[in-house]
Amino acid sequence: MITVIHAYSRGNPGDGLLVDESLALLARLGVAQPDIRLVALDPESFGPFPHTVGVGPSRVGRLRRLVGASALLAGLPHQVRAAIAGARAVVGVGGGYLRTDTPYSAMKALLAHGGQLRAAAAAARQGTRVLYLPGSIGPLTGVTGAVMERWLRRVPYLAVRDDRSLVHLPHARRFPDLAVLRLARRGVPEAPWQGSGAALLAVRALPRPGGYVRRLRGLLRASAASGGMVPVVASRAGTSNDDGKFTAGLRSLPEEGRHLMSLGKALRTLRPTVVVSVRLHGALAALMAGVPAIHLSYERKGVAAFEDLGLGAWLHPARSFNPYVVQAQVDALREDAGPYWERLAAAVPRLLRQGAELDEFAAHALGLRGGARV
Repeated sequence: MITVIHAYSRGNPGDGLLVDESLALLARLGVAQPDIRLVALDPESFGPFPHTVGVGPSRVGRLRRLVGASALLAGLPHQVRAAIAGARAVVGVGGGYLRTDTPYSAMKALLAHGGQLRAAAAAARQGTRVLYLPGSIGPLTGVTGAVMERWLRRVPYLAVRDDRSLVHLPHARRFPDLAVLRLARRGVPEAPWQGSGAALLAVRALPRPGGYVRRLRGLLRASAASGGMVPVVASRAGTSNDDGKFTAGLRSLPEEGRHLMSLGKALRTLRPTVVVSVRLHGALAALMAGVPAIHLSYERKGVAAFEDLGLGAWLHPARSFNPYVVQAQVDALREDAGPYWERLAAAVPRLLRQGAELDEFAAHALGLRGGARV
């Protein structure tokens, strides 16, 4: 049995996609779902998955979940610790973000991921094969950062998705984000949708926002001359990942955005010509649907992903972007998205090579070759 750790919730489309891609990588190596145990913060969201384990008790309040996560972190007997210790191999899902640069991020990293990381590091010391698929790591500061860095150094096969994550972990290997590699495997649409459809805007709340909200409202005003933008919701998972209320506040929409259309539904039904997304997974979902995306990035994962895709010209910092420059790009993409898709097509062969290298790296880490153990 292989134990896959650090899953969150399928209610967040980005996290669900990265879990799916982690499982797809294992499937390419010949590992079937019945041979996988999935550890998740919200195991019920993964539906009929054969084997799931929750970090805290299912269907209970936040306090009891916190108690469960604390027990795991402290090294006490725990179902997740048992699932990791009893596994033939352990795989950390792609897309994780471990950092301790603020007290809040340190506490969040410890409670959400620290216990699983500690158990995985302990398993690695006992000879279990442990692989972490590409995620983002750091800054690792303070006492908490030092502890997590020590655990990470015990993970023998560690992949990251951006260059800055290599700073404290020289044994790590850099690969593109799993969702970026999925996009490359699917290829550039042969006939991307062209027309006069809507422009979608998918936003989220940010910590330390600076001028972020003011610039978003400026973008909405700037878009009015071209027909405006349709606000949509990319994620509704939990409290910190529910974008509805924040999106509604930008336009004073009623009922805290509960009736706003999801990004997924809007891509299917509105046939938009362009998407402006603050969440990286929202931008990637648009690309997978054949719709050009402009990414307002708030973390280095977005910068790395769009640069890997060759789309750096359509990447802007969320807290300091120029609304008029973004709107000009929206208008240009509505007129002719050809140069955009040409840039992406040029990056695909390199991404396919890197994807094959990641599969080989994972096969070596887990002792697998085409479904057979090495």
